Amino acid sequence: MKVMALTYVALNTLLKTVHIDYNAVQRHRSTVVECLKDPDVTIRKRAMELTFSLMNPSNIRSLMKEMMIFLESGADHEFKFYITSNIFLCAEKRALYLTFELVNKSNVRMMNKELLEFLAEPDNRQFREYVTSNIFAVAEKYAPHKQWHLDTTTKVLTMAGNYVRDDLVSSMVHFVSQTPQLHAHAVRKFYKALTEENVIEHQPLIQVSSWCIGEFGDLLLADQSEGIVSEESVVTTLVSLLQSNHALPSETLFSHSVLLISLTYS
Repeated sequence: MKVMALTYVALNTLLKTVHIDYNAVQRHRSTVVECLKDPDVTIRKRAMELTFSLMNPSNIRSLMKEMMIFLESGADHEFKFYITSNIFLCAEKRALYLTFELVNKSNVRMMNKELLEFLAEPDNRQFREYVTSNIFAVAEKYAPHKQWHLDTTTKVLTMAGNYVRDDLVSSMVHFVSQTPQLHAHAVRKFYKALTEENVIEHQPLIQVSSWCIGEFGDLLLADQSEGIVSEESVVTTLVSLLQSNHALPSETLFSHSVLLISLTYS
Protein backbone atom coordinates (compact mmCIF):
# COMPACT_ATOMS: atom_id res chain seq x y z
CA MET A 1 0.00 0.00 0.00
CA LYS A 2 2.86 2.36 0.87
CA VAL A 3 4.63 1.64 -2.45
CA MET A 4 1.36 2.28 -4.32
CA ALA A 5 0.92 5.63 -2.57
CA LEU A 6 4.51 6.64 -3.33
CA THR A 7 4.06 5.69 -7.00
CA TYR A 8 0.91 7.79 -7.25
CA VAL A 9 2.61 10.77 -5.61
CA ALA A 10 5.61 10.42 -7.94
CA LEU A 11 3.40 10.29 -11.06
CA ASN A 12 1.35 13.22 -9.84
CA THR A 13 4.53 15.24 -9.26
CA LEU A 14 5.85 14.38 -12.73
CA LEU A 15 2.53 15.41 -14.28
CA LYS A 16 2.79 18.81 -12.60
CA THR A 17 6.46 19.14 -13.58
CA VAL A 18 6.25 18.07 -17.24
CA HIS A 19 5.31 21.56 -18.48
CA ILE A 20 8.08 23.17 -16.41
CA ASP A 21 10.98 20.79 -17.08
CA TYR A 22 9.95 18.50 -19.94
CA ASN A 23 13.39 16.93 -20.44
CA ALA A 24 13.73 15.97 -16.78
CA VAL A 25 10.39 14.14 -16.86
CA GLN A 26 11.20 12.58 -20.23
CA ARG A 27 14.06 10.64 -18.57
CA HIS A 28 11.45 8.67 -16.60
CA ARG A 29 9.44 7.69 -19.69
CA SER A 30 10.07 3.93 -19.46
CA THR A 31 8.99 3.89 -15.80
CA VAL A 32 5.84 5.83 -16.66
CA VAL A 33 4.96 3.38 -19.45
CA GLU A 34 5.42 0.45 -17.03
CA CYS A 35 2.86 2.08 -14.71
CA LEU A 36 0.23 1.60 -17.43
CA LYS A 37 0.21 -2.05 -16.31
CA ASP A 38 -0.23 -1.28 -12.61
CA PRO A 39 -3.23 -2.99 -10.95
CA ASP A 40 -4.30 0.26 -9.29
CA VAL A 41 -6.71 2.29 -11.45
CA THR A 42 -5.56 5.69 -10.14
CA ILE A 43 -1.94 4.92 -11.01
CA ARG A 44 -2.92 3.74 -14.49
CA LYS A 45 -4.89 6.97 -15.03
CA ARG A 46 -1.97 9.20 -14.02
CA ALA A 47 0.46 7.13 -16.14
CA MET A 48 -1.86 7.43 -19.12
CA GLU A 49 -2.14 11.23 -18.80
CA LEU A 50 1.61 11.55 -18.38
CA THR A 51 2.34 9.33 -21.39
CA PHE A 52 0.33 11.61 -23.67
CA SER A 53 2.09 14.66 -22.20
CA LEU A 54 5.48 13.13 -23.02
CA MET A 55 4.80 12.51 -26.72
CA ASN A 56 7.01 14.37 -29.19
CA PRO A 57 8.15 13.84 -32.80
CA SER A 58 10.93 11.42 -31.82
CA ASN A 59 8.94 9.12 -29.54
CA ILE A 60 5.39 9.36 -30.86
CA ARG A 61 5.59 6.02 -32.70
CA SER A 62 6.75 4.01 -29.69
CA LEU A 63 4.43 5.71 -27.21
CA MET A 64 1.43 5.44 -29.52
CA LYS A 65 2.20 1.71 -29.80
CA GLU A 66 2.16 1.44 -25.99
CA MET A 67 -1.16 3.29 -25.81
CA MET A 68 -2.67 1.01 -28.43
CA ILE A 69 -1.51 -2.02 -26.46
CA PHE A 70 -3.02 -0.49 -23.32
CA LEU A 71 -6.30 0.12 -25.15
CA GLU A 72 -6.44 -3.39 -26.65
CA SER A 73 -5.52 -5.13 -23.39
CA GLY A 74 -8.83 -4.24 -21.78
CA ALA A 75 -8.32 -0.67 -20.61
CA ASP A 76 -10.85 0.53 -18.08
CA HIS A 77 -14.11 1.57 -19.72
CA GLU A 78 -13.91 5.12 -18.33
CA PHE A 79 -10.48 5.54 -19.95
CA LYS A 80 -11.42 4.39 -23.43
CA PHE A 81 -12.99 7.65 -24.62
CA TYR A 82 -10.04 9.64 -23.23
CA ILE A 83 -7.51 7.32 -24.86
CA THR A 84 -9.17 7.17 -28.28
CA SER A 85 -9.72 10.95 -28.44
CA ASN A 86 -6.09 11.56 -27.47
CA ILE A 87 -4.84 9.01 -30.00
CA PHE A 88 -6.70 10.93 -32.71
CA LEU A 89 -5.23 14.15 -31.31
CA CYS A 90 -1.72 12.69 -31.44
CA ALA A 91 -2.28 11.53 -35.00
CA GLU A 92 -3.13 15.13 -35.92
CA LYS A 93 0.00 16.30 -34.09
CA ARG A 94 2.06 13.79 -36.04
CA ALA A 95 0.63 15.22 -39.28
CA LEU A 96 1.63 18.70 -38.12
CA TYR A 97 5.16 17.54 -37.28
CA LEU A 98 5.51 16.07 -40.77
CA THR A 99 4.07 19.21 -42.39
CA PHE A 100 6.66 21.45 -40.76
CA GLU A 101 9.43 19.00 -41.64
CA LEU A 102 8.41 19.24 -45.31
CA VAL A 103 8.63 23.04 -45.52
CA ASN A 104 11.52 24.41 -47.59
CA LYS A 105 12.41 27.54 -49.56
CA SER A 106 10.58 26.42 -52.71
CA ASN A 107 7.24 25.60 -51.03
CA VAL A 108 7.20 27.96 -48.03
CA ARG A 109 4.52 30.27 -49.47
CA MET A 110 2.12 27.44 -50.28
CA MET A 111 2.72 25.56 -47.01
CA ASN A 112 2.42 28.74 -44.96
CA LYS A 113 -0.96 29.49 -46.54
CA GLU A 114 -2.22 26.03 -45.54
CA LEU A 115 -0.86 26.41 -41.99
CA LEU A 116 -2.51 29.81 -41.55
CA GLU A 117 -5.83 28.32 -42.66
CA PHE A 118 -5.33 25.53 -40.12
CA LEU A 119 -4.55 28.12 -37.43
CA ALA A 120 -7.77 29.99 -38.21
CA GLU A 121 -9.99 26.96 -37.58
CA PRO A 122 -11.68 27.23 -34.14
CA ASP A 123 -11.51 23.43 -33.69
CA ASN A 124 -7.71 23.52 -33.86
CA ARG A 125 -7.27 25.73 -30.80
CA GLN A 126 -5.33 23.06 -28.89
CA PHE A 127 -2.58 23.23 -31.55
CA ARG A 128 -2.24 27.00 -31.69
CA GLU A 129 0.83 27.45 -29.52
CA TYR A 130 2.70 24.71 -31.41
CA VAL A 131 1.64 26.03 -34.83
CA THR A 132 2.42 29.68 -34.05
CA SER A 133 5.91 28.93 -32.73
CA ASN A 134 6.70 26.80 -35.77
CA ILE A 135 5.38 29.33 -38.28
CA PHE A 136 7.69 31.89 -36.64
CA ALA A 137 10.59 29.44 -37.03
CA VAL A 138 9.71 28.69 -40.67
CA ALA A 139 9.42 32.42 -41.48
CA GLU A 140 12.83 33.10 -39.97
CA LYS A 141 14.45 30.21 -41.83
CA TYR A 142 12.78 30.23 -45.25
CA ALA A 143 11.26 33.71 -45.80
CA PRO A 144 11.79 34.77 -49.44
CA HIS A 145 12.35 38.34 -48.21
CA LYS A 146 12.10 40.37 -45.00
CA GLN A 147 8.73 41.96 -45.72
CA TRP A 148 7.19 38.50 -46.23
CA HIS A 149 8.70 37.51 -42.87
CA LEU A 150 7.12 40.54 -41.20
CA ASP A 151 3.73 40.16 -42.89
CA THR A 152 3.56 36.45 -42.05
CA THR A 153 4.44 36.79 -38.38
CA THR A 154 2.11 39.79 -38.01
CA LYS A 155 -0.68 37.68 -39.48
CA VAL A 156 0.05 35.01 -36.89
CA LEU A 157 -0.14 37.59 -34.09
CA THR A 158 -3.57 38.74 -35.33
CA MET A 159 -4.89 35.16 -35.56
CA ALA A 160 -3.40 33.32 -32.61
CA GLY A 161 -4.78 35.42 -29.76
CA ASN A 162 -2.90 34.78 -26.53
CA TYR A 163 -1.36 31.52 -27.77
CA VAL A 164 1.87 33.31 -28.78
CA ARG A 165 4.78 32.62 -26.42
CA ASP A 166 6.62 35.49 -24.72
CA ASP A 167 9.89 34.62 -26.45
CA LEU A 168 8.19 35.03 -29.84
CA VAL A 169 7.04 38.53 -28.84
CA SER A 170 10.67 39.38 -28.00
CA SER A 171 11.81 37.82 -31.26
CA MET A 172 9.33 39.93 -33.23
CA VAL A 173 10.44 43.13 -31.51
CA HIS A 174 14.09 42.29 -32.21
CA PHE A 175 13.39 41.51 -35.88
CA VAL A 176 11.55 44.81 -36.46
CA SER A 177 14.15 46.87 -34.61
CA GLN A 178 16.95 45.33 -36.71
CA THR A 179 15.17 45.92 -40.04
CA PRO A 180 15.11 49.72 -40.56
CA GLN A 181 13.84 49.48 -44.14
CA LEU A 182 10.59 48.04 -42.78
CA HIS A 183 9.97 50.43 -39.89
CA ALA A 184 7.39 52.53 -41.76
CA HIS A 185 5.62 49.45 -43.14
CA ALA A 186 5.64 47.77 -39.73
CA VAL A 187 4.22 50.70 -37.78
CA ARG A 188 1.38 51.16 -40.31
CA LYS A 189 0.57 47.47 -40.22
CA PHE A 190 0.59 47.24 -36.43
CA TYR A 191 -1.44 50.43 -35.97
CA LYS A 192 -4.09 49.10 -38.35
CA ALA A 193 -4.14 45.81 -36.39
CA LEU A 194 -4.78 47.71 -33.14
CA THR A 195 -7.91 49.32 -34.61
CA GLU A 196 -9.56 45.97 -35.39
CA GLU A 197 -12.39 44.53 -33.29
CA ASN A 198 -11.59 42.16 -30.38
CA VAL A 199 -7.91 43.19 -30.40
CA ILE A 200 -8.03 43.13 -26.58
CA GLU A 201 -8.05 39.32 -26.85
CA HIS A 202 -4.64 39.46 -28.54
CA GLN A 203 -2.24 40.65 -25.83
CA PRO A 204 0.97 39.67 -27.69
CA LEU A 205 -0.21 41.73 -30.67
CA ILE A 206 -0.93 44.69 -28.38
CA GLN A 207 2.56 44.43 -26.87
CA VAL A 208 4.41 44.39 -30.20
CA SER A 209 2.16 47.05 -31.78
CA SER A 210 2.40 49.42 -28.82
CA TRP A 211 6.19 49.10 -28.76
CA CYS A 212 6.35 49.74 -32.51
CA ILE A 213 4.17 52.86 -32.29
CA GLY A 214 6.23 54.16 -29.38
CA GLU A 215 9.43 53.68 -31.40
CA PHE A 216 8.33 54.68 -34.90
CA GLY A 217 5.16 56.73 -34.42
CA ASP A 218 6.70 59.64 -36.33
CA LEU A 219 6.83 57.44 -39.46
CA LEU A 220 3.15 56.60 -39.02
CA LEU A 221 2.21 60.28 -38.98
CA ALA A 222 4.61 61.21 -41.80
CA ASP A 223 3.23 58.73 -44.37
CA GLN A 224 -0.44 59.35 -45.17
CA SER A 225 -0.45 57.31 -48.39
CA GLU A 226 -2.75 54.66 -46.92
CA GLY A 227 -5.15 57.04 -45.21
CA ILE A 228 -4.89 59.97 -42.83
CA VAL A 229 -3.62 59.08 -39.35
CA SER A 230 -3.57 61.90 -36.82
CA GLU A 231 -1.68 62.10 -33.56
CA GLU A 232 -5.05 62.38 -31.80
CA SER A 233 -6.36 59.14 -33.32
CA VAL A 234 -3.20 57.26 -32.31
CA VAL A 235 -3.42 58.50 -28.71
CA THR A 236 -7.16 57.71 -28.58
CA THR A 237 -6.50 54.15 -29.75
CA LEU A 238 -3.77 53.58 -27.18
CA VAL A 239 -5.79 55.12 -24.32
CA SER A 240 -8.81 52.98 -25.24
CA LEU A 241 -6.68 49.82 -25.07
CA LEU A 242 -5.15 50.96 -21.81
CA GLN A 243 -8.59 51.43 -20.27
CA SER A 244 -9.77 48.04 -21.57
CA ASN A 245 -6.72 46.36 -20.03
CA HIS A 246 -7.67 47.74 -16.60
CA ALA A 247 -10.67 45.41 -16.55
CA LEU A 248 -8.65 42.32 -17.49
CA PRO A 249 -6.64 39.89 -15.28
CA SER A 250 -3.06 40.47 -14.12
CA GLU A 251 -1.69 38.61 -17.18
CA THR A 252 -2.20 41.88 -19.10
CA LEU A 253 0.17 43.82 -16.80
CA PHE A 254 2.99 43.71 -19.35
CA SER A 255 0.69 45.00 -22.12
CA HIS A 256 -0.44 47.73 -19.73
CA SER A 257 3.18 48.78 -19.15
CA VAL A 258 4.04 48.79 -22.87
CA LEU A 259 0.96 50.87 -23.65
CA LEU A 260 1.98 53.44 -21.02
CA ILE A 261 5.51 53.66 -22.46
CA SER A 262 4.10 53.96 -25.98
CA LEU A 263 1.84 56.83 -24.90
CA THR A 264 4.80 58.55 -23.29
CA TYR A 265 6.93 58.45 -26.43
CA SER A 266 4.35 58.61 -29.21
